[in-house]
Amino acid sequence: MDKFTENDTNMKNENEFDAAFKSVMHRTDILARLVKDWIPEFKDKDLDYIKGCLSPDGMEYIAGRETELRNSHMGMVNADCIFDIRFPSEEDRVGLILGVEGQGRSNPGYPITNRAMVYASYLLSDQKDKDFRKQEYGKVKKVYAVWIMLHPNADYKNKIIRYKMKGTCEWPSNTGISIPEMNLVDILFVNIGSPDSEVPNDMLGILNTIFTDELGKKERENRIADAFKIRIDNELSESLERIRMSMGSDLREAIIEDRMEEAIQKRIEAGEFYTAEQKRKEQIENNIEIVKKMMDDGIALDKSLQYIPEEYQGEVRKRIISECPE
Repeated sequence: MDKFTENDTNMKNENEFDAAFKSVMHRTDILARLVKDWIPEFKDKDLDYIKGCLSPDGMEYIAGRETELRNSHMGMVNADCIFDIRFPSEEDRVGLILGVEGQGRSNPGYPITNRAMVYASYLLSDQKDKDFRKQEYGKVKKVYAVWIMLHPNADYKNKIIRYKMKGTCEWPSNTGISIPEMNLVDILFVNIGSPDSEVPNDMLGILNTIFTDELGKKERENRIADAFKIRIDNELSESLERIRMSMGSDLREAIIEDRMEEAIQKRIEAGEFYTAEQKRKEQIENNIEIVKKMMDDGIALDKSLQYIPEEYQGEVRKRIISECPE
């Protein structure tokens, strides 16, 4: 996950979100449903088969691989989740490697596709001397790198974008030769939408339900249990609630910034001058909306204020108390 701010409150909320995100992704019952639509090899497999490939020992929680990936030339990256996928026909040997990342900002200041390719490259190079040695490149495992975009731009909501490598013969064009495959990496961007959106599969429906600020605690849990047949135990309930609460820091800040960028762009296109005071007023209005929504979910005012930037807390408090004195 991206580091959005450096103050203690937001760092605490970010860490809570990271931990909750990983806890949910490491659950066999949830990951199996996601993998079914992420990885073509599992499209026609039933969930019990997929669960067996993710967790051959039948555990409900998948340990996963070490997420600190090091390269002597490129340094280290910290991934969110990395999983081994084993096929029964291969006698429990690793058949595929799956990386799952949660990304808050859709525009982090650099091409997110470039970062995804770097991470996928790490997942490939990390296999050297672990999954294969010396010149045994025929043993390289295919990598699926999935990026869950938690707050995509409006045009991308509910869209799934897959990047694959494909070879072509540039000259001569009619040679008729068979071009060797280079299918070691698939990169997917899964762009979250509204929990009430029409979606093509359970995978996107599950993610839209988990990673949203539009549902309260009970409604979210009921939908996950009823629509997707996922058992809500105490651990999952706590993780879902931590996601709901901590999104008030990282993801809500991303939402505010994206709204501001959209507002600024509209003013520029209209030829209007955008002052610092206008920007602050819009920030206040956006934060008031966020706090009110959290209060509608039963979160106390003081607690809700912790999830917005400190510089706006005093003014937001005054406005909300003046509008709702009781």
